[in-house]
Amino acid sequence: MNSELQKLILNLKERKALPKNMQMASVGPYCFANVFYDLNSGLVCESVACGFDISPDVALKKGLTEFFEGKAFSEGYKSGISSCQTERSDGFAAFPVGHDDLHTEKARKNALNEAVERFVWATWWDDTTIGHDSIWIVNAQLASSQKNFIQEMKKSHEVEKILAVRPHFENLYGETLLILVGFLKNGGVVSGGACGSDNTSIMDRALSELFRHGLAAKRLRQGTTKAQSFYERRLEYFATVEGQIKFEERLAQAGINKVKLPPIIIDEMIPHSFSDLFYVHRVLFQNQPPFIGGELERFCI
Repeated sequence: MNSELQKLILNLKERKALPKNMQMASVGPYCFANVFYDLNSGLVCESVACGFDISPDVALKKGLTEFFEGKAFSEGYKSGISSCQTERSDGFAAFPVGHDDLHTEKARKNALNEAVERFVWATWWDDTTIGHDSIWIVNAQLASSQKNFIQEMKKSHEVEKILAVRPHFENLYGETLLILVGFLKNGGVVSGGACGSDNTSIMDRALSELFRHGLAAKRLRQGTTKAQSFYERRLEYFATVEGQIKFEERLAQAGINKVKLPPIIIDEMIPHSFSDLFYVHRVLFQNQPPFIGGELERFCI
């Protein structure tokens, strides 16, 4: 463990704020770091913050950062901060405070990425006049670490092939949105998406999400747990033949328009109890559509 991470963990421990559980798991060349206090589900635990990286130290730092990002949203909602008065934390991002003062810029960029991702993805699905490109993922398009990760995912999950979908939108900020769609054995689809300006990072983050959704779909099919939350019931629906047909119907609707991003209405720092360790920022667009909302049969997961 590097000295910077050790210092952060020691600081949190001294303040009695260290999360109760920090679990590490390797998949191929990558590492997952799950950080949480208690589990609120046996399927998709939204109480669990997840870090993902080739470096175990970086994965753990990402997991801790996401954990305190969630705490910042909860604190802001309870204390009445106007920019936190939403049902979900779309457009939130955090970054560890560093000596170079780039944490504010990086957190704000990540918050913008998430706001763009959620706005464009939801609008594309809801509006069939919006176009898209799609291509099957093959090894030639991937870094060696990503190839190995996908091989491990196919062994452990029921994902047989992966389609990359890129909705069309008016790119005002230099971002790219990637939606990975994993097709399951015997029918059904799961998703993983990411937005940003670095293609390798986008693919890594989308694969991480795809892996976690694929694992949840596997548990559902094995009957080891049941879908409880709306999020889980939506995932369960699309992991069926009926859900795959619904997705393929939208994919076949080749619109010609592009998503137009409206003005940003929230673009600010979110104060919280650990602002000295993790800088948190939020970005939301005007009339930002709900991502985890609307009808169940909506491929926004």
